[in-house]
Amino acid sequence: MRSGKKRKTGVLGGAFNPPHFGHLRPAQEVMELLDMQQVLFLPSGGHPLKKGSIVAANHRLAMAKVAIANTPKFTICDLDVKRSGISYSVDTLAELARLYPDFELVFMVGGDILTELHLWKDYHKILDHAHLLMMVRPGVETDLTSGDIADGVRGFLQKNLVEHPEELDAKNNGFYGFIQIPVTPVDISATQIRAMVAKGMDCKKHTPDGVVDYIMEHGLYLT
Repeated sequence: MRSGKKRKTGVLGGAFNPPHFGHLRPAQEVMELLDMQQVLFLPSGGHPLKKGSIVAANHRLAMAKVAIANTPKFTICDLDVKRSGISYSVDTLAELARLYPDFELVFMVGGDILTELHLWKDYHKILDHAHLLMMVRPGVETDLTSGDIADGVRGFLQKNLVEHPEELDAKNNGFYGFIQIPVTPVDISATQIRAMVAKGMDCKKHTPDGVVDYIMEHGLYLT
């Protein structure tokens, strides 16, 4: 049961390998729409599903710090990086809720999680600790009626779906909801940026200059 007015706080987790405008711009839009006090950028530590090339957590944490340096309401959270072993979202959210009882957490995810959410540890317990907000890129993401979504996930999300941002505040007796928020598509991915760096291409249109400088300084993604 929650009581009193809490500070609405976004939580954006990810590998940030590297961070780029596809992370920053949607987070800014959502933060403004929901009038959030802040957004916590949460670089992953040990990732249970991430495959392929991923640089060390200390580099990804440093790049994320550089990426958000000029946005006052964006804040770094190193909870997963400091944790040994694999980090699971539900455990991280439970820990954040314990550490920051004055925060009303909003767990921000991309639409691509729809087809893998059934693989997440105790995904149905996420709403015990935070709202679940899916940032939808119009014309790109799958909707809840897609056959690619596991039936259990579809039922869980539909049951807890709220239509409007203000409804997240209206449910003030311990309820956390699921909401879909359209965001402006940003046609870039970390995979593309890594490939561009390896080919010696300029990627400053896709990620802050400081991130590019950090990549070059530390020789990341060159092979």
